[in-house]
Amino acid sequence: MMNKIHYKFFAFAFLFLGMNLWANAQQIIASKVVAVSVFHNQAQVTREGKAILDNGIHEVIFNQISPNMVNSTIEVVAPEGIEILSVTNRNNYIEKGQEPADIMLLEDSLQLINDRLTAIRFDQESITWQKDLLRANKSLGGANNGVKADELEDVLDIFQRKLNMFKEQNIELERRLKVLNAQKRLVEKQLGDYRAGAKSLNTQIAVMVKVTKANASALFKLQYLVKDVSWKPYYDIRVKDVSSAVQFVLKADIRQSTGEDWSNIKMALTTNNPNQTGLKPELRPVYIQYHTDVSRAKYNSYEGALTVTEYDSDAASNVSASEKSDNKKYASSSQNLLNLSFDVKGNVSVPSDNKNHQVELNQFSLPAQFGYACVPKLNPDIFVTAKFESNDLLNQLNGEANIYLNGTYSGKTFIDRANGDSLLLTLGRDRRLIAKREKVKEMSSKSLFGSTKKESQTIEITLSNSSSEKIQLLVEDQIPVSKNEDVTVKLMQDENAQYAPETGLLKWVVTLEPKQVVKLRFSFDVSYPAGKMIGGY
Repeated sequence: MMNKIHYKFFAFAFLFLGMNLWANAQQIIASKVVAVSVFHNQAQVTREGKAILDNGIHEVIFNQISPNMVNSTIEVVAPEGIEILSVTNRNNYIEKGQEPADIMLLEDSLQLINDRLTAIRFDQESITWQKDLLRANKSLGGANNGVKADELEDVLDIFQRKLNMFKEQNIELERRLKVLNAQKRLVEKQLGDYRAGAKSLNTQIAVMVKVTKANASALFKLQYLVKDVSWKPYYDIRVKDVSSAVQFVLKADIRQSTGEDWSNIKMALTTNNPNQTGLKPELRPVYIQYHTDVSRAKYNSYEGALTVTEYDSDAASNVSASEKSDNKKYASSSQNLLNLSFDVKGNVSVPSDNKNHQVELNQFSLPAQFGYACVPKLNPDIFVTAKFESNDLLNQLNGEANIYLNGTYSGKTFIDRANGDSLLLTLGRDRRLIAKREKVKEMSSKSLFGSTKKESQTIEITLSNSSSEKIQLLVEDQIPVSKNEDVTVKLMQDENAQYAPETGLLKWVVTLEPKQVVKLRFSFDVSYPAGKMIGGY
């Protein structure tokens, strides 16, 4: 009997010792996000964490990792003296991931509001119960006994005071209900916004290591790609006046819903695509042949062949680094054969809320050739234009642009690198200039000559300059163009316009002196068969 007891004791002790040894070999380390590189629709997250490791085999666990992690992209770097044996990822369904502090605070506030609402509902039920009890006992003096007048007045007074008190209490409770319900809606809305990007962080990365050199502060670096991340560039374009260089402010909107809050981290933005294949494309011969119908071209055999190579400006030339701002608060940019990257200066924070968060990347100024243009047939406003020689940033980054003219927001435009070496932007309207277009009725007519109808129109454009500056203005208009041999269009008067017969386009370059008004007139005739009807102009 004694031997059996000793055997059970030693077996239990061995099991307990084995559990302690495994507990020592497995270590969950606290890690935090220290850097993020954001691509078009993914991001590479860098975490760091320290562990205390003795010699032997250990399992180091990184806890509370984003469920949006791309499993095949996990990389772990260990310090010297630690060999990585394996890396696996798994879900921890037992330990609930801690919610972000903002969500926990809002949940506490919502619970407090709900508790107060419950208390008010109980108060209202209590008042209702007292009113019902009071009404149930309103019979006085029994069935055969009367009540004296003075006693009746006292009872009625008590009833009246009680009912008034119940009414005032109900009014106050309803007021408090209204306030609390309004607060509840606001908290629930805010909580919904926060939860839009919140996810349960129950993913773990387990790293099995072999320690040959004990380390009391072993620093591990963990990297992986996550989904549900994006960034897009945009510009603020500020124009002080037509004699100053135009200021470009390059910014980025960053959005993420990975479940991980990025707090006070180093951030880089890049146009590179981490999923893009690394294989070099192969050129195939392109053959030229004769054919009679362009829409039904066939590859016929012939003597000779021509190999054609398309020029790729991104991959074929090593362009210079982008112009950088001297102000150190902006991002530094680097450019290689494949992509453009920005290292954001300082640390930034982007919570997992699926909302846009703005960072400023760069500022640069470009000289511009300013101009004024109008198309009065379509719009009476005069538009300010600016032509730039594109720098590297403008060549590479497409993006929407907000335009501010003379300190006032004037609209949006889009910067497109397909524009080539130069960039032409419409900066907005100049309200000091006005264009008015109208038909001169006394000089417009319809007539019939035998079997031919003729319509004559005269158009007058009035240009007004209310500013104190001399303005050179491009004016565009048009006359119709005929595609039918029975219909002829003839320009009769053009005020020295530049005329393109194939398109009907008329252009004038007009110099407007300060406070000057200039009138332009053009006229045209349209002739067509009398039995036909025309339109479109």
